[in-house]
Amino acid sequence: DSNKLDIKLDKYESEISGKVLTLYEAKYQPDVLVKLVDLKTNEIIEQGFTDKSGNFYFNLMRKGDYHIKVDTKDDSYFALNESGKKLILTVGKGRTIPKKVEIRSPLIDHGSWKKIDFISGLKSNYINDICTLAIQGYQFLMEMNIKVSEPKIVFHRLQ
Repeated sequence: DSNKLDIKLDKYESEISGKVLTLYEAKYQPDVLVKLVDLKTNEIIEQGFTDKSGNFYFNLMRKGDYHIKVDTKDDSYFALNESGKKLILTVGKGRTIPKKVEIRSPLIDHGSWKKIDFISGLKSNYINDICTLAIQGYQFLMEMNIKVSEPKIVFHRLQ
C-alpha cells in the first residue's frame, strides 16, 4: 500500500534530575535557573528553576550529549563527574543517565529590590498602588481619546 508509513520508535531513558547545592556547605539552593546545554550546538535545550529543596528535573529531551549548568553573576558552574570534569550526559538508546546529578555553585544572588521612598506625583511607594495608578491613568487617557502607544511599566532590579 503506497499510503503506508512505517515509523520506528526507540525507547530510551530521557529523565535527568538533580540538585543545586552551595559549594562548601552543601545547602539547598531554591529558585535557581538550571540550563541543559547541547554540546554540539551550545544551544540551551531546556531550562527550569529549582524547587524549594534545590531539586531540578528535565524530561522529553532529544537524543544527544548535554551539560547541565547554572550561571552566576561571575561565572557558570557545571555538574561534574568523579574526576572533576564537566559531566557529559548522553541521551539515547543503550545509554544510562545518572539518577541524581549534583551542581555545586556559590550561593546564587537573586538580587535585591531598591526601596522607593518617593516618586514624584504618586501618593504611595507600594508596588500594587503604583500599578493601580498606572492602569487608571492609562484608562483615563483612553477615555479622553488620547492615543498611548505601547504603555509600559518598568521596574528596575538592583544587582
